[in-house]
Amino acid sequence: MILKVNNFLVQLENDFPSLVFKESADFAWQADSQTVRYNPKADHWQWLLLHEVGHAGLGHAGYKSDLELIRLESEAWEYAKKHLAPKYGADISDAFIEDHKDSYREWLHKRSQCPKCGYGGWQTGPDHYKCPSCFSAWKVNSDKFKHVYRRLNKK
Repeated sequence: MILKVNNFLVQLENDFPSLVFKESADFAWQADSQTVRYNPKADHWQWLLLHEVGHAGLGHAGYKSDLELIRLESEAWEYAKKHLAPKYGADISDAFIEDHKDSYREWLHKRSQCPKCGYGGWQTGPDHYKCPSCFSAWKVNSDKFKHVYRRLNKK
């Protein structure tokens, strides 16, 4: 059984004194300020919080490509499940982890679909893609928490 809410947070703060834990509407790791944002009202919030602490523990500080983002997310979940969860009495569900990783995969798939022909494109920059079928190029928004917008480049 996971530690009670207050004990859980106190234990994390004691174990990670260099991190700032900030209640928020969402979950995020902010490397520049060493801040872990969390929402204690979310379902399985302790698991999600351990995931964000996993990013901190692994020294994640950003990514430059979609593939790197997926790798960082997978690493943080693995770290949370294998190293953090046992210490805090959590048993993070593999299905829960895959559901969260799927949300990133779906977001990345939408970004990579050509807005002109629908074919899967390849990433040419952090927010830029190119289609190998119709040779279109497009830019996408980078916010993971909003609808994916793809805008064809002007020729």
